[in-house]
This record gives sequence, structure tokens and C-alpha cells, in this order.
Amino acid sequence: MIYTIKAMTITQQETSALMTEAQNGKASAYQAILEYSYSIIEKYLKPRTVNKEQREDLTQEIIMALHKARHTYNPEQPFQNWLLSISRYKTIDYFRKNKDIPVDFSNTEPINAWFIKNTNFEEELETKIELETHLSKLTEKQQKLLKKVKIK
Repeated sequence: MIYTIKAMTITQQETSALMTEAQNGKASAYQAILEYSYSIIEKYLKPRTVNKEQREDLTQEIIMALHKARHTYNPEQPFQNWLLSISRYKTIDYFRKNKDIPVDFSNTEPINAWFIKNTNFEEELETKIELETHLSKLTEKQQKLLKKVKIK
């Protein structure tokens, strides 16, 4: 079976099932979970890095860590939480190792707050991407105006 992954439409149950299949040696499930993980990692790292090179380096390190630790995944736990834990620790390690690399934390909330608040982050990411798509169709002035308004 070939899996097609769209990061914003896959449920926690589906990711857990895919990872379980991947642990059992199903190559197509492993490929799908890696594609899904890559998209989540990119969204996680974007506000925490200052450039694309940082993001690419960190993404590669996180994907390698995921690969090495895949046998430790517990299917009874949400895959996304496991992935974000790996992402968090690898991000911390990366910046500890590379102390001379600039870090931009001005546009982020604490990692723990993001992690706890976003237990169902696929929906939030989907909404955010949809809003960004619609905003990009507006003029710069209209975008600035709408960004100043809080939607409850």
C-alpha cells in the first residue's frame, strides 16, 4: 500500500498506526511518517531559527534522531508528542553545540508552552496555513491591518 500524506489532514491515530507499521518494517509507512514528520519539524523550527540553513541542519539532525529512536516509540502515546520531544531536545542540543550561531527567540513563546498548548496542533497548523494563504492575496496594507486585529 502506498501512503499519501498531507500533514494537515492526518489524525493522531493514523500517525500512531503508521509509526507502528514502520516499526514492523513496512517501508511505505516509514516513508509516509518521515514525510509527515518533516512537515511538522519545519513548522516547529521556523520561528526558532534565523535562516533556512539553520532549519535544514536542525531538520536533518531531528530526522536522524527519529530514525535512530524509532524503536522507542510507544504506540499507546501520541506520535506528535514523541516527535516534538525529539525536536525540542535536538534543538536545545544544536544551539548548545553551536553557541556562535545567532538564535531568534523574539518571535516565539517558550518551547514548553508551545508543546503543551498544541496537543492538537495539526488543526492549528491547518488554520494558520489557510489564513496565511488568504492573507497573501491581500495588499501589504490590508495584511498589516488584519494582523493587528485579534480573532477570538
